[in-house]
Amino acid sequence: MNNRLVVALAGACLALCASAVAAEPAGTGTLKVEVTGLSSSQPVYFGLWNSESGFLSSKPLKGEKVSVNHGVAVWVIKDLPEGDYAVSAWQDTNGNGKLDANTFGAPTEPVGFSNHAHGHFGPPTYEDAKITLDKPGMTASLSLACPMGCASR
Repeated sequence: MNNRLVVALAGACLALCASAVAAEPAGTGTLKVEVTGLSSSQPVYFGLWNSESGFLSSKPLKGEKVSVNHGVAVWVIKDLPEGDYAVSAWQDTNGNGKLDANTFGAPTEPVGFSNHAHGHFGPPTYEDAKITLDKPGMTASLSLACPMGCASR
C-alpha cells in the first residue's frame, strides 16, 4: 500500500513539474538579451527583426526601451516563435531619445548587434547578426561600441 502511495505521489509531482516547465506554447521560447559593462545610466533601446527585409531601416518586429541597473540592461521577450532573429541595441547617452550620428551617418552613441556582428563601412547585415531561437530559453549577449568614436559618455 505504501509503495502505491509513493508511486502516485511521484506521478503527481512529475505532472505538476511538467506543467510548470511547459508554461510557454509549443514552438515558442524566451529570448533574453543582455548588455553589460555600461558606464552610463541612460536607457538602452532594443530592436528585434525576423527577416533581412527592412533590417535596421524599418520599424522592428518588437522594440523596447530598457533601464540600466548597475551597468546592465536586460530585455526579455517571452512566447517568441522559434526561428531566426537579429537584435540591435543602442544607448541614449545624452538622453535625447534618438540615436545621434555624425555628418557621415555613423552613430556617435554606443551601438551593438546580436552575434557581435560588425559592419564594414556601415551596419552589419541581417545574416551577420542572425541568431536562431530553437529551444525554450536562450540568452544573447551584446556589446555596445561607437564605430567612429562616441560624442559623449
